[in-house]
Amino acid sequence: MSDFYQIDPTRHSLGRTLIDWLGQVQTFPHAINNKWTALDVCPLDDSPRPLSSYAGILIPPNVSLPERCYFGCANYFPPGGGMGWHTDSHRPGWRIYVYRLFSGRAAFHYNNTIIVENEGIGGYVFRTGFDCWHAIETNGSRISFGLKIDDEMMTEIVSA
Repeated sequence: MSDFYQIDPTRHSLGRTLIDWLGQVQTFPHAINNKWTALDVCPLDDSPRPLSSYAGILIPPNVSLPERCYFGCANYFPPGGGMGWHTDSHRPGWRIYVYRLFSGRAAFHYNNTIIVENEGIGGYVFRTGFDCWHAIETNGSRISFGLKIDDEMMTEIVSA
């Protein structure tokens, strides 16, 4: 079993939920309606370092998620932004991330893998933990949502 999967988020209901969240936000912070909460800092224990400017975290409105899913994060990165190498070792396990790149290109790094993202929507399922380093850099505006998922949900998503 691999620790990293590039996915088509439209093929699973959870991915489609995350795409719906992306559709509610056009750009940060201008289009956030009063149902969203915006924070200014990144509360990760292993201190990821921004590659440029880190614009904030978006917390979506209360939504119903499957029992086996927990909200992880929502990130907006402006052009030239990103987040440096980190492991999320304080919350190890499987994650699903769905992103929307509004313009330009981005590069998602996972251990020794680099995925070039083009404008549009895409997603990943990957394991976090002490030996699972990842980072993001972008030259365009990018929003992503991440959920922590269990092994069974991971298998459902990558099999869809």
